[in-house]
Amino acid sequence: MIRVRIGSDEHQLGWEEWEERVRSGRVPDDALVQFEAVTRGEWVPAADLEMYRSLRNDAAIAWQSAFAEGPAPVLTALLVGVQVRIWWLARLPEVRGQLVDRFTNWTAPTLENGEVWRPLTMGILHTDLFHIVLNMLWLAYTGWNLERALGRANVLAIYVGSVTMGSLLSMFGSPDTPSLGASGGVFGLVAASTVFGFVRPDVLPSRGRRLFGMAMLPYLLLMFWSGLMNEDTDNWSHFGGLVVGGLLGFVLDPEPLQRRPGWNRRFHVALLAIVTAMVVTFFAAGPRIMPLVDSAVARAQANPRHVGPWPDTSDRDLRWRVLAGWRPARDLSG
Repeated sequence: MIRVRIGSDEHQLGWEEWEERVRSGRVPDDALVQFEAVTRGEWVPAADLEMYRSLRNDAAIAWQSAFAEGPAPVLTALLVGVQVRIWWLARLPEVRGQLVDRFTNWTAPTLENGEVWRPLTMGILHTDLFHIVLNMLWLAYTGWNLERALGRANVLAIYVGSVTMGSLLSMFGSPDTPSLGASGGVFGLVAASTVFGFVRPDVLPSRGRRLFGMAMLPYLLLMFWSGLMNEDTDNWSHFGGLVVGGLLGFVLDPEPLQRRPGWNRRFHVALLAIVTAMVVTFFAAGPRIMPLVDSAVARAQANPRHVGPWPDTSDRDLRWRVLAGWRPARDLSG
């Protein structure tokens, strides 16, 4: 048992509680400590004890104080504000048509027409009220907490990386279907919040532990499961965002607590290099990435149980070449 005097107050602490209080800065340097095995029954200032100095982390204490004060979530507010304004503009039919036609994530125009911005712009585009409300609520909540914990640069890296990887998986997992929305980025932020809480519980104050880790895991699982239950959901995008967000939540550190100087910057540079390489590859070699097949072959592949010729809807047999994996369907604009 460790006895601690702070001013006129005296506390008896077990070892685990002692460690937690020292790490969180709740035992000041001038507190008097009595620990029979170390001080031989005498009262000694905490700063004179090696067991105190080895546990105290001034950078962590300063970070916890900044986290508790809650700096303004500038980046999160910007991400939410931009997407709400785009959705508001999309209420105009002519604007909506242009946004859906030019900025959704869609494999064919991305690869065939060089419209390489689509995998990124899809992450800030919504046209449905329920869709944007759900995404923005989660973006605001997780984005603010992560911005306080990891900093703006790390949150931006998580969001962009999650949107990009989600778009990439969606392009090749369901090449015939256009998709849009911030869901991939939101899944990345939720996954990062979950993983960060599990890997860095030692630096989080008690309030912070209620915002990360196990507190977020049920929501992450429920969100992914509900997407699997809806056939109109782009689960490839969700899965890609979840994986990247979880990985970045594992490797990225709060700015003052980086494992070594420049630690976070290395991952930021690597992520930027990957996104840039993806864009350049799509622009330079897009038509060669996925093979084209005859439309009749694509129909047969998409409907293997169909027997007999396909009904003609025109006076002549119209044939064209499409991306492998394509199937007849309506796009978002009808």
